[in-house]
Amino acid sequence: MIGQRGKALHGPDEIAASYDAQAASSYRFKEDNPDFFELYGRAVGAELAKLKPSSVLDAGCGDGVTLHWAVRELPFECTVNGIDASSKRLKIARKTIGARVFFVQGQLGSILFRDERFDVVFTSHAMEPNGGDEVTILTELARVARRYVVLFEPDYNAASLEGRARMRRLNYVANIRGAIKEVGLTVEKDEPFSVVGNALNPTGLWVLSK
Repeated sequence: MIGQRGKALHGPDEIAASYDAQAASSYRFKEDNPDFFELYGRAVGAELAKLKPSSVLDAGCGDGVTLHWAVRELPFECTVNGIDASSKRLKIARKTIGARVFFVQGQLGSILFRDERFDVVFTSHAMEPNGGDEVTILTELARVARRYVVLFEPDYNAASLEGRARMRRLNYVANIRGAIKEVGLTVEKDEPFSVVGNALNPTGLWVLSK
């Protein structure tokens, strides 16, 4: 996303601690750039709506700003859940969105829901800092998805040389396509996403069916 800086993070505990520490500043940045985040969130929601879900999980929902706009594109009867490792970001999310979304604290690698609980499970730059753990996380996303896994994540192959170097330095995911093949999901869509906030970190869109 636009405005992100920092160092490489390693392991779920370090990632959660860092995201807790940055929760307030990250949310202020989004408040200062409302037009972009509305555009991005609504575009995410529009892609999800094409799948006609009855239930959705935002895995790694953070402070809920993307979900705040995405739910406006979903049918009202669609149930929506969010999970994130950062307690401070979840606190913001609950205030941002209100009663429509049910939030649970937890890790991407061990999601606290039963198998095939949701029609659609999606991530939005949540896998991003977990370079090397693509297969573990995608396996877990697929476990709790009944129909589709949708990824809005950095596309290493589409990045410039400068962007790739930045991704490697920050330990961003770089092997999403390899993980998809290993997990055994069917690729329905693999293309650049329509809204990108940072040219050095281009967002790819993957729609994966089970």
